[in-house]
Amino acid sequence: MTLPRKPVQMILLYAADPTLLEIRRLILKRLVHCEAKSLSTGGELVAELQRNDQSYSLLFICHSVPDGAQSAARYLARQKGIAVYELKRLSPPEEWTAEVCKILHLVAR
Repeated sequence: MTLPRKPVQMILLYAADPTLLEIRRLILKRLVHCEAKSLSTGGELVAELQRNDQSYSLLFICHSVPDGAQSAARYLARQKGIAVYELKRLSPPEEWTAEVCKILHLVAR
């Protein structure tokens, strides 16, 4: 008898710096047992949130996103019932991965 697999949590990452964005995506994938999609523009974020074929558990907003764009992203995510995590500047990965796990009710590796 095989046990049903737990569904994979999907995280949407949003940041202005593509290099840091990719590093954070890889860290989340490795430590939080999730799938993560990276977006670096507001247009990409809007288009992704308007898709009906993908469900996200969390929008992870990096500190590199300008304040106005952060507010708009929070609003859009909440309209879709998606939890939001905002990364603070200089937060170590151990801290933010633990916070993401709490939000998603997961245990980090």
